[in-house]
Amino acid sequence: RGSGIPQVKVAFARQDGIDLSQAAPEAIESTPVSRALIELPRALEFSPSTRSEELLAAWHQHRPRDVYPVLDGRRLTGIITVDDLTLLASEPTLVPLTNAADLMRPPVSVRPQDNLQAALETMVAHGIREIPVTDEVGNLVGWLEDRAIASAYLKVRSKSAESAAASTNSAPA
Repeated sequence: RGSGIPQVKVAFARQDGIDLSQAAPEAIESTPVSRALIELPRALEFSPSTRSEELLAAWHQHRPRDVYPVLDGRRLTGIITVDDLTLLASEPTLVPLTNAADLMRPPVSVRPQDNLQAALETMVAHGIREIPVTDEVGNLVGWLEDRAIASAYLKVRSKSAESAAASTNSAPA
């Protein structure tokens, strides 16, 4: 285990108002992804054959989603990011010629048993603020958002601060 937190993680968290340099990273290392899962509406899931018109309509209706899953049944086969959709929207002549399979990136996901630290590292590495959570065979089981990691971190930090305050208050004078 290295000393300190890599600067990219500190910068990523700072975007959400969290100063990782002031608390132990154990807050997110000890919390499994399964404790922070959310579900997305099925309307935000696409098959590889989904036409680009549908993708753009969903993007405009459900902003500020950053990542959209491309599924074969329930199996994650790829992701489409807001950057991909922004590029597509800027090239209207491509819209009638493309579908989700043309736009998708390779699948990026974490598992429910992974810890929030590993999830954060994966999100930072891929420049995304939310990530699909898949089971052992790659089926989509939920989502993890950066704000869930921030929330877990702040809860642990708050408990640590309360403990420190209680021990200070109970210390003999």
